[in-house]
Amino acid sequence: MIMKKEIPAKEEIVQQIKKMMEKEPWCAAWFEPYNQSSWAQFIESFAEFKQSALTFPTLYINDFKPKVTEFNDYAYKILMHIQNKKLFNLQCEWRAERIKLPGIEISYDFIILEPHVLTCPYIPPVTKEEMEVYIEFLESSYCELYDSGDVEWQDYPSMVRKHITGFMRHAIPSWFRYYDKVFDTEFLMELPDIRGEKELHYSNAFYTDPARLATLPPPPPPTPEMEAIKKDFELNKPHLSSYDKRNFIEFAKHFEDDETMEILLSHAKAEMYEEDFEYLDELYEYMKSIPGEYPFVEADDWKESLEMTVWNYKKENYIKALPRAWRQYRRKTGDHIEANAEELIRNFATNFKAYQSDAVRNHVANAILSGRKVLGEPENFDF
Repeated sequence: MIMKKEIPAKEEIVQQIKKMMEKEPWCAAWFEPYNQSSWAQFIESFAEFKQSALTFPTLYINDFKPKVTEFNDYAYKILMHIQNKKLFNLQCEWRAERIKLPGIEISYDFIILEPHVLTCPYIPPVTKEEMEVYIEFLESSYCELYDSGDVEWQDYPSMVRKHITGFMRHAIPSWFRYYDKVFDTEFLMELPDIRGEKELHYSNAFYTDPARLATLPPPPPPTPEMEAIKKDFELNKPHLSSYDKRNFIEFAKHFEDDETMEILLSHAKAEMYEEDFEYLDELYEYMKSIPGEYPFVEADDWKESLEMTVWNYKKENYIKALPRAWRQYRRKTGDHIEANAEELIRNFATNFKAYQSDAVRNHVANAILSGRKVLGEPENFDF
């Protein structure tokens, strides 16, 4: 039976662990394999976990409101997926200096364009063929559970690094991989990044300029802690996760009594179960909202069956909604862009200045221009 124990303050728990690290060899040895930069966060998180466990020693499941999916809204996101892949391919060609685009001055401008792809005249409007290819993608084994909100579509350095090295290549959006397969455009990621290398050259000239460095205050002397962290990075020590509750349990079993361990184990299971329960409850509530009967997808695990059934239902409705969204998009925007592309490009290049006031964009642009000045070159983007 779980008994409620006296609840120490969070700072008391933190100080207890710090004292153990100083005086008890097992404690220092437990932390030693991990990167020291993650120790403090782990100790803070463990203290919060323990305090929460002792405060609520039994399992509570929060009410969860089911998510309502709007298929028509998501169909417009799909149109943005299509256009963002085309914009990314355009960025590859721009970086390789195969093309020029009016108003596009630096590579960061493609990140600014990302949310505006449906009205961007630099790329042709979504065609019926492209829309049908996306439907084929939804029906294929390439299609995965992801949303455009999770993807930085114009993150060229990350995408190309994953493609060239093969490391985390699966993290390239599955739609990108499918599009490349159908339209044979994978080679674009292998084009030289001439423009990006020039930008880096000028930025480095600015940041390493002796005259600029002379105006900066001297860096503080390295502390023993910083030296230790640097050494840990050189040794490639792993990060000690503060999110994996199993780490808390592995750590706690070295010094907590049996009664406290029972509470901590119960609380860890409760938190992990609650996260799983909320997701499954969302799927279950979604299933209940489906009108009529809908067949379950067979799977070895009932949870996987529930997840795949909901995903199949959503995909079927995305496929139904997409042609309607495409026709509406063409009537409102696409046909106009196609008929007036040259004029719209001229106007867009002028109006794009308003979007280029982004603070990060200004920082990147200023570094490039300042680097050109350091090297005795004109302060413009004509390079």
